[in-house]
Amino acid sequence: ITRLKYAASRIIDCPHETPSYSDDGEFLVIRTADLTSGRLDLSSAYRVDEDEYRNRIRREPLLSADIVYGREGERWGFAGLVPQSPTVCLGQRMMQVRAVNHWVPAFLMWQLNSSSVYKQGAVDTVGATSPHVNVDTIINYWLSEPPLPEQHAIAAFLDRETTAMHLMVTKIETAMQRLQEYRTALISAAVTGKIDVRGTVE
Repeated sequence: ITRLKYAASRIIDCPHETPSYSDDGEFLVIRTADLTSGRLDLSSAYRVDEDEYRNRIRREPLLSADIVYGREGERWGFAGLVPQSPTVCLGQRMMQVRAVNHWVPAFLMWQLNSSSVYKQGAVDTVGATSPHVNVDTIINYWLSEPPLPEQHAIAAFLDRETTAMHLMVTKIETAMQRLQEYRTALISAAVTGKIDVRGTVE
């Protein structure tokens, strides 16, 4: 058993100001909206130009395999791994965690998504209209620290299983969208007389 501050070489809170977004900016900003449990989706990420990017990383740049963690808002408590590309920076309400050498970043990321860690952060959010977890609470999260081979095995298992579930959800969502499109087309064809529905209901 250990605390997060001993599992990380760097724990950085984001700059506490709203980024100046740019539609044609080269750099992406990670927000709580881009995170779900263990998954970072940058398909709808906001952008900033180079000056704003440098302002956002003035404390520390985000590196590949760093962990981003949402600590404020209704979607607090989600963590994800930073990919090798594209180049990203922290948005508001986000924190950055860099694992020490004897921790597997993916394992640490999954542990930050666990219910046991979420319950530790929840002590700061009870009754709050705008929930946020204090940095001091986060850096003192209690974590389990299995041997390195076991960390690798657990992280690999969770990556594999959650990827399979994500693919299944994506297929279901695609099927639902196609059914909705078919329903709309069918209604349109019926009301415009392209199909004869007389006598189908008795």
